[in-house]
Amino acid sequence: MKKLLAVILVFIVTNSYAGNTSYSCVVKYAGEVTNAGDMDYATNVNKGKNGMLSSYIGTKFTVDKITGTVIGEIVSNQSANAIKTEILSNGNGGNAFRLITRFGPNPSILYLQINDYPAYKNGDESPFIGFRWGESISGSCK
Repeated sequence: MKKLLAVILVFIVTNSYAGNTSYSCVVKYAGEVTNAGDMDYATNVNKGKNGMLSSYIGTKFTVDKITGTVIGEIVSNQSANAIKTEILSNGNGGNAFRLITRFGPNPSILYLQINDYPAYKNGDESPFIGFRWGESISGSCK
């Protein structure tokens, strides 16, 4: 009976831990800097300066909290040009989850910050902001 209880307890702990190892995120806004230094935000109505940013709206990506792996149609750090991904903050202790990925040979970065702490949470969703290639994206993660 003790062995059965131990197996059940391990199963429960493992499953609850596994459910908390990633974020599922949705892009709600995308923007880029204009020649005048202003931000041009694409929405479902405004296509943005180059017309491409509006295609980002509604796209999804996942972030592995342990490895920093980001996988999505538009937002991803899984390419042959990825040099290094570093988790800057794992989100514990009231801090946001933060990661940065460096790409080469032409230097660029992907930076993501997910504000997964009580002051920023909206129900079960947490806001995020990200930067890459002179673009900014924001939305929410669960």
